[in-house]
Amino acid sequence: LLVLRILHGIAFSVSGTSNMALASLYIPRNRMGEGLGYFSTGFLLGQAIGPTLAISLRDAYGYQLMYMLVAALITVPPLFFLWVKLPKVASAARRENRPRLRMWHNLVVKKAVVYALVCGLFSFYNGEINSFIVLIGEERAIQNVSLFFTVSSLTLLLVRLFFGKLTDRINLSLVVNVSLLFSIVSMLITGSAISLLPMLAAAVLKAMGQGVGQVALQSQAIKSADESKVGAATSTMYIGSDLGNTLGPAVGGLLSKQYGYQVMMYSSVVISLGFILVFNLYQHGKVKQK
Repeated sequence: LLVLRILHGIAFSVSGTSNMALASLYIPRNRMGEGLGYFSTGFLLGQAIGPTLAISLRDAYGYQLMYMLVAALITVPPLFFLWVKLPKVASAARRENRPRLRMWHNLVVKKAVVYALVCGLFSFYNGEINSFIVLIGEERAIQNVSLFFTVSSLTLLLVRLFFGKLTDRINLSLVVNVSLLFSIVSMLITGSAISLLPMLAAAVLKAMGQGVGQVALQSQAIKSADESKVGAATSTMYIGSDLGNTLGPAVGGLLSKQYGYQVMMYSSVVISLGFILVFNLYQHGKVKQK
């Protein structure tokens, strides 16, 4: 089972990176944020429908047939690639750069590293929430705190559907700073809330910050990379997100065990302020270089 889980993780990471890289080749550069916003709704719908569908299949047919049906579903998407061709520009760039490809040279796109770290901050907060929001609700006797996930998911879906195009029209620094501020306010509310309504408000703010901020950063990272390095830029962004998802629960667990959930959330605020400083210094440096 452990080996299968590792294989699943490898497959998930490769498919996520390659899917976004491929999608970006068909999206006009001046509409990258809008396109990635639409694209990411596929993941959100899958996360929303998948568990419910799997449980229904398990209850009706048992685990073995459930996994067989899911395996059959997974074989369908690759068939679409029989009719999909890379854009001519991307194909030419790939052929031109193939002799010079080196694994370590293409593992990370330097221009995207800061964006990946900030993107990872959103995932850091997301990892904390996923791991501890139910425990926070139990400690504070907040009924139905699991609605946090429902409200957050719905808001995230709407934000990425309708606000992705804003990231193409508004200055990146403004979009990311406002998104980070939304996340910070959400952290502050979560750290002090003792009833359900403030928690749901925090869920909305969290989703708005993550939904707009991550898409804006992913879009800029891809636009800043050459056609032949779109996959590497996408991979760089995923590395940041994966680090955030890993460190969020780990750091949150240590802090909550020693100092409680309120200090855990307020510590995330301090970390976020540090990331705001780093991001703005980086953006200021880019402007000066121009």
